[in-house]
Amino acid sequence: MTFHLPDSTRSEHNKRVADSRWSKILEKERALIRNDECGAILKSAICGFLAGDGNIRVNHNKTHLGRLNCSYEVRFFPDDVVMLQTYCSALRRVYSKAPSVTDHDAFFEVRLTSRTVVQDILSLSTFGIHSWSVPKSLFDIPGAKQAWLRAFFSAEAYVNNRVIRCSVAQLV
Repeated sequence: MTFHLPDSTRSEHNKRVADSRWSKILEKERALIRNDECGAILKSAICGFLAGDGNIRVNHNKTHLGRLNCSYEVRFFPDDVVMLQTYCSALRRVYSKAPSVTDHDAFFEVRLTSRTVVQDILSLSTFGIHSWSVPKSLFDIPGAKQAWLRAFFSAEAYVNNRVIRCSVAQLV
């Protein structure tokens, strides 16, 4: 004899099973995040790069069943290979994640889709077109302030023999 659950009960059961599975996955990913002094310095640099030439997107969409579906993405747009390598190395060392990289001739597009990474970065700093903040909670660690400044000015500044120029879009 076969017992069938009503569709609504089956749907709720499946949702609980999926939520439980994702909770375990997120817990394992969070355990891999490097939170030591070196990790803090690298996180500070990641925030500096993103403040200069990057963004974080969190999209909340409803599915056809009316459930909320969220996507989390970190994007960075370096214009030279050294900046690209430095940023990707920092992501790998802190989060054990490798982003996808697309070469657009004049710049690179670096994308990483990860709820864990986005939530960790947003716990440190805010990002927006005309409004972002520095990760002050990390600045007590020796070297973190310098890492943020180096990364930010790598992304936003131009230096030659005659001029030092910084093109910050944030309104004060």
